[in-house]
Amino acid sequence: MQKLLKPEEALVAYLVSKEITHVWVVRRDRAEVFVADVGKEALQEAVGKLRDGLDPERATSVSDLPPFDRYVAHKLFKQIFGPADEILNGVRHVFVVPDGVLQSLPLGVLVTDEPQGKFQDYSGYRQVPWLAKKYALRWWR
Repeated sequence: MQKLLKPEEALVAYLVSKEITHVWVVRRDRAEVFVADVGKEALQEAVGKLRDGLDPERATSVSDLPPFDRYVAHKLFKQIFGPADEILNGVRHVFVVPDGVLQSLPLGVLVTDEPQGKFQDYSGYRQVPWLAKKYALRWWR
């Protein structure tokens, strides 16, 4: 795999277990495994909350849409990307191999910085530091 990656690319693969999640990060010049202190149930809860804020089918109008929980999105980012932050320095393109409930969440909606206050309206979402702004993400299944 390392020979296939360009210098600005990385592969991030997850293996979710009951108590923890293993995170493999592969770069052209190195590979590391991290343990994220978040297990299957906590991931299911976090992903469920985030998906609630992404599902327009649940609302009859725009005003009925529940707000997207940026705090949960940031916490999940810290849990599953935080341990790999240093090795991802200089990366622009990340190939993601999700596991379990992570397969049902577009990881680009994770928030890289601590949220600051509430929005007056939906235009505030333009300023959110989404993971998709930091990396081009591509899923492998």
